[in-house]
Amino acid sequence: MGAQVSPICCICDTPSAECEFVEAKPYRALSQNSTPGKPWAESEEECCRQYTDDTTGVVEVEPTVEYSQTAYEESMTSAVIDEFFIDDAAVWMEDDHMNKMSPIAESERSSYFAYTSRFGLPQVTGDLGSVEVDSSSASLLGSDGSMSPHSTKPAALDFVGGLFQEDEHAVAAKCQEVNTSQCTDYVINDADPKIADLHIAAETQDQFLERAALCIRQAGVADEGLALFESFQSTDDLSLTFATFARMQLHAAQPPLGGDSSPLVATHCSGRTQEEALRFPYQLFQDLLGNNWKAKKLWKLLDERVSRPEYIDAPCSRGRLNGRHCLVVGAGPCGLRAAIELRLLGAHVTVVERRDTFSRINQLHIWSWVGEDLRGLGARIIEPPPKDFGSNPDLLVIGINDLQKLLLKVALLLGVDVRLGLEYCNTEWGEDGWQTLLRPPKEWNCTEGRAGPDKVAMQSMTSSTRPPSQFLPGVLQKLAVVIGCGGFASSIGQDCGIRMVETEGLRKDTAIGLICNVSRTHGRSEADLRSFSMARQFYMSLFRRAAEATGVDLENIVYVKSPVAHYFVMTPTPKSLVSTGVVIDESNRPLLARENVDRAKLDEVVRRVIAFNWKQGVPSLLEALNKDLGNQQDGFPGYADSGPRLFDFSKMRRSTEGLLFLRPNGPDPPELPKEEGNSLLVAVAGDALVEPFWPEGLGIMRGFFGVLDACHTIRAWSDGLGCTEARELHGASFQKLKTLSAATRARVLQQDERKFGLAPETRYR
Repeated sequence: MGAQVSPICCICDTPSAECEFVEAKPYRALSQNSTPGKPWAESEEECCRQYTDDTTGVVEVEPTVEYSQTAYEESMTSAVIDEFFIDDAAVWMEDDHMNKMSPIAESERSSYFAYTSRFGLPQVTGDLGSVEVDSSSASLLGSDGSMSPHSTKPAALDFVGGLFQEDEHAVAAKCQEVNTSQCTDYVINDADPKIADLHIAAETQDQFLERAALCIRQAGVADEGLALFESFQSTDDLSLTFATFARMQLHAAQPPLGGDSSPLVATHCSGRTQEEALRFPYQLFQDLLGNNWKAKKLWKLLDERVSRPEYIDAPCSRGRLNGRHCLVVGAGPCGLRAAIELRLLGAHVTVVERRDTFSRINQLHIWSWVGEDLRGLGARIIEPPPKDFGSNPDLLVIGINDLQKLLLKVALLLGVDVRLGLEYCNTEWGEDGWQTLLRPPKEWNCTEGRAGPDKVAMQSMTSSTRPPSQFLPGVLQKLAVVIGCGGFASSIGQDCGIRMVETEGLRKDTAIGLICNVSRTHGRSEADLRSFSMARQFYMSLFRRAAEATGVDLENIVYVKSPVAHYFVMTPTPKSLVSTGVVIDESNRPLLARENVDRAKLDEVVRRVIAFNWKQGVPSLLEALNKDLGNQQDGFPGYADSGPRLFDFSKMRRSTEGLLFLRPNGPDPPELPKEEGNSLLVAVAGDALVEPFWPEGLGIMRGFFGVLDACHTIRAWSDGLGCTEARELHGASFQKLKTLSAATRARVLQQDERKFGLAPETRYR
């Protein structure tokens, strides 16, 4: 082999350091040549042919040219990857023939790493004993979080030409070999005494992909784009949701077979500027799914959402949130809605949820704006909820777990990092800024507001059991925002200094609610039942007859026939619960303490209530169930959950404020006002902000509005608004939010709900 020389361009015959083609088209322009001053190939076409031949192992060159694969790879790595890959994302070339030439050593980047890094999703590198996760996307994104303006295809996808025919695990394994110059944002260190008792190693990306592949095989789903999307779109299984999405990501990250040079950019994005085109994962799925009408309809809805003026320039990808993370604690409806909103604004968002199931089947009464908001995010295309969502002529309702699954899928499509089976421990100031420990929960209390805990099957986390999502405990660093959306029992706000207060009693005596979910039979008689909502003040004679027949004096009753259960929520008087023996000791405090409730008597009361004919001309629920079950002696299919539960809503809890800032112990950057830039923004939303008044369906309405109020303030603070001014901004919205009710709706809200948006002035008067 001849003497080694600096790479020279095969097109313009200049040293690589001076050649414009090297900067724009590195893998084409670099070559090794034994003859100084003589290019490897005589023409651009011949160079392209020879590079293409090289990827297949067939190289025909002039005798004066000696080829070294090792030297070639070294030149690629030193002259291109370290500089070009980090500093510029423009690796997709416009020339049609260029996609045929992408030889790259296996020690370089994998397609999956490039894809997930593109959207700021964590990657595990290193061994299982000491795992680091690089969730920084600075190497692939512009300063505003968008794709490089020089690129027409996602960064680094061309660098997998030599890899995409390999087994996907070999491709994903490259994730562990990558070391970037970017700082690490997610670290697991078993030597840390705070997490030394975890005993369970984190799950690497290729391990999760292997688990995902096994999951889809067991479900009978083909590992190809359209089948994966159909399953992702319709499944109500969380494991299959994460598995199919991960496999779609893997396929979307790989260039098409045969070297097709068509961009992996959704065609519906073609009218945008290049900076706008590739902000979210769903935008890469178009070629993968072809002309599937469901996908096209969903992409259109999401396009309409992301193109709104408040989102179009990704304001939360810059300023104080540039290079920092937003953590949402709780994957309930409000937590996932907060994550979606922050992601639309351009933030890097992680959601952590201590549970690994969405088990709450209670039905939520929602207002019309919430229904429209959900339809705009894909409800009636994404399932659950069922395709007939919103078609109930009696009530607009949705199951809590159905709502969570809908929002989870939307969050994944937008690039939110969702971690189930981990709990938030605390937040503290460290060497690299604010950080928090995420670890497997030792126990969890699945509260349903004041209804108390429900029994949920729980397995101890072991090396052979994992949550549906990738299992990644550890320390999440570089936090800027923490939003507590853990529901009624959330303590994040209180831990950070947000006080909780109880309002005065809604009434002089105790107000009690009763919830039950009776299992469905899916029989013909059951199909004739219709949902209803009734209050004693409007149906006095009916409620008197019901009290005589059941022995229970009710003030309200709501019935919803959901896909999985017959849901009832009602308000029995304390006196009737005592008289029926449900409450054992009337003087006991709290009245509804577990030991003071006779569960057998409660079951008897529920059966009498559902045996009463609440709708004229329609059989009672128990009658319909009995008929569907063949008029068996019992005629009761049981409960869809752990059984009836009582709760006291005599008083209501709320936070005194919804947002504050924690000051760091370290110095602030000199370019920022003192303590402003390094402060941690802490907010609460949903039931953690204001306890819902369920008879009016206020929970999700106020919850979603609280999310929008918090995100609007976060955006303003990221853009430079002072901490004091940010608290005042959020406080003004909170003052209006906490007065919202069915009675004050016209006075508090703007008339045209079609114009409701992120800014408070679009929603509040």
